[in-house]
Amino acid sequence: NKIDENLAHKSPAVLAKYANYKAAMANLDGISAKDNFNVGFEARALRPLVGSGHDSDESLGLVARKTLFNGGMFESEISEATLLVDASLADVKAIYRQGARAIKSAQQTIESMEKAIGLARENAKVTSDEIVYLRQQLIIGASTLDSVLSAEARLYEVESQEINFIADKRKAELLMASTTGLLSRELDIK
Repeated sequence: NKIDENLAHKSPAVLAKYANYKAAMANLDGISAKDNFNVGFEARALRPLVGSGHDSDESLGLVARKTLFNGGMFESEISEATLLVDASLADVKAIYRQGARAIKSAQQTIESMEKAIGLARENAKVTSDEIVYLRQQLIIGASTLDSVLSAEARLYEVESQEINFIADKRKAELLMASTTGLLSRELDIK
């Protein structure tokens, strides 16, 4: 009944693009972490041989690693990851705008079709009343069979238009439901 901003944020297309964005951010963080010092502790304990002291083969140390030169490969990886993050963010924004535009268009279509359906029903009622009047006039000779048949053809045309307007309204509702992800939830599609 009500489409709001929250539904647009939770649409499957937006969530998928946002997941791609988060993956790109994690990749950038992983590559950026390569630039840090790697510090680790090493401990080594060997079992002493026969007759040697317990402290002769044991050692404890601190190891620090830092790549000093990699030929610009690190900067290239950072640049590529940053561009992927920017592209993913642009994809999220674009798919959101596209979905919001589709929802707004569908809402306008639904409103227009509701008005058109009301007018078509009103026209059908007027035409139906006209047919009743023309039939009465036909009986007394004040109307022709051609005018009665012409009015009935107009009635069928108006009823046909109403059916088309209802179909267009349903298509717009379906578009809105599929864009927001309500259709897949309703049909239990995962």
